[in-house]
Order: sequence, then C-alpha cells, then structure tokens
Amino acid sequence: AAGLPRKGLTFTSSGASKFLGWLDPDVDQYIVKRGGEQKVLEVPKHWTALVAPETRMLAGLTGCVWASLKLDGFLYWLVLYLAWVLVVEAAWRHAQVYRDRFVITTVRIFRVTGVISTKRATIPITRITDMTVRQPALGHVLNYGHLRFESAGQRQDLENVKHIRDIDRVEEIQEAAVQCLDCM
Repeated sequence: AAGLPRKGLTFTSSGASKFLGWLDPDVDQYIVKRGGEQKVLEVPKHWTALVAPETRMLAGLTGCVWASLKLDGFLYWLVLYLAWVLVVEAAWRHAQVYRDRFVITTVRIFRVTGVISTKRATIPITRITDMTVRQPALGHVLNYGHLRFESAGQRQDLENVKHIRDIDRVEEIQEAAVQCLDCM
C-alpha cells in the first residue's frame, strides 16, 4: 500500500490518562489478521472532550472540601452526597471518553466505545461514499475536529465522530487508504 504508513500509528495518551492503562480498549484484538487487515491509525479522543467532566469533577471535589470545612448536620451530608455523585459521574464520563477509540485499518474504519460492555461500529472503506471534516474555530487552534461519514447502506454509529485529535493527519490517512483500495 503505497501512501500508507508501514506500521500502525497510535496517538499516545497524555499524563493523567496513562495511569488508566487497565481501561485501555485494546483495539488490536478486533483486527482480522488472517484477512490481511492491518491497523493504520488508532486515535483516542482529543483532550478537549475531557474539559466538561474534569470541570464537574473539580466542582464535586471542591464541594466535598467546602462541606467538610463549613457545614455540619443534615446540610453537610446532603452537600457531601451531591458532591460525590458529581465526582463519580465525572469519573465515569472520563472513562467513557478514554475508551472511545477511532481506528482506520487497511480494510475498514471502526470505533470502539463502552466502559463495562464494549460496542463496535464498523464501515468498510469501500462503502464510504462521503466523509465530511468539520473543524470549529477552537479546533483550528487546538488541532482537533469532527468527522461525519456517509456510507452506502444504513445509518451507523460512526456517522458522527467528535473530538478527533490531529484531524488533518487522520483525513490524509483515510484518503490514502481509500486510494490504495482503488488501486487494487
């Protein structure tokens, strides 16, 4: 395959997410090696997808500290309970974002999502009829964007993939994969 990288590329996670290695979705297990399929690119979500959950987590932790220092009685327990609910929800959302992976192979594109149960959505590259890249103003500055796929057939969970890191590189590799299939 002329325009594709020889080995599969994986964007690595940064600092705080590295300790969550046990949550890694291990997308390599879904590659059909007997059929000659090879991973070209694995892309986790951009860090901007974590801004809302991390903000909620910070608010929840702040609420816990504030309740411990300033409140007592029933109000203390109520605020503490609500703050911990916020922290747990934010941690769950962080895990969801961390496990959401977009993968391009030599044969198809797929997305792996889910924390406890795993869900996979797949579109063969030959069935992709249109790919739209949307990069908001902040996405230009922070280097992320959103992909929209249209395929011949039914609607897919891959129709909208948001917060793709290094969107320009992903688009180049996707187009190269489609061109390589056309050459075969």
